[in-house]
Amino acid sequence: MAIEVAPSWVGTSGSTLGLKWLKGYLDAVASGVSVEQFLRKLHQDLEISPGLRCSEIFIFDSEGYLVHAGGHGLSLEQMRRVRLSRDSFHPVSDAARTEEILEIASADEFLQRYPDLSQTSSPSSPEPGPAIYIPLISSGVVNGVFAMTFTKSQSIEWGNEERLIDFLEAVARVAQLILLKPANQGGLSVPERESTGLSAMGLSDRQVVIAKMIADGMTNKSIAKELGFSEATIRYETIKLYERLRVRNQSHAAARIHQLGIG
Repeated sequence: MAIEVAPSWVGTSGSTLGLKWLKGYLDAVASGVSVEQFLRKLHQDLEISPGLRCSEIFIFDSEGYLVHAGGHGLSLEQMRRVRLSRDSFHPVSDAARTEEILEIASADEFLQRYPDLSQTSSPSSPEPGPAIYIPLISSGVVNGVFAMTFTKSQSIEWGNEERLIDFLEAVARVAQLILLKPANQGGLSVPERESTGLSAMGLSDRQVVIAKMIADGMTNKSIAKELGFSEATIRYETIKLYERLRVRNQSHAAARIHQLGIG
């Protein structure tokens, strides 16, 4: 089953992917959104698109390895454990090394290109399926890779989908603007102004992440799904978080978190 570009690649609000749509995302960048917030909004706007599985942004760390700067559709633990060199046998590394867009049309093509990855259970091994990997280039230098992958039951004839590729390139460039903002250069780490107040309250890194999601209005169920934990684990962490914040419920917690300058 091939993915149709139109009307699938129109936001849920019905607006087309034109200058007005792009301006909305640029305004979001100017307001200081994080990579995760940007990608979450992207998936919400494209939730009617068939087979969209996850979006990821990789950047080079200080040692020259490609690591996650953010993502949506994968657990936090999965993202934290990925560390790739330019020479790794991996589509992200290939896109960074060749400095060219890498397009994979189907699960079969993925298995043909990367047979060794399909035989491992490493968190750095993507699920076979159609995908696109776009190198992020600034001043002639590759500083990261934007990746968007789809479920293995789908297929994409990339050669016939110029509008889709143009759209994804625009998304990648907007995401790169977020990475270039000083407050977001730490990737998945919590910005300094946010971590300072919460750390002083004795919260763990996991509780800080959960606090930010609560501030965004997410439920325990949706938080558990995004982070890859059970709902019971998130409920336990939420209770501890409430105790630290001295609140009784989620609405009070959200108000308190916003008061501290979070989210």
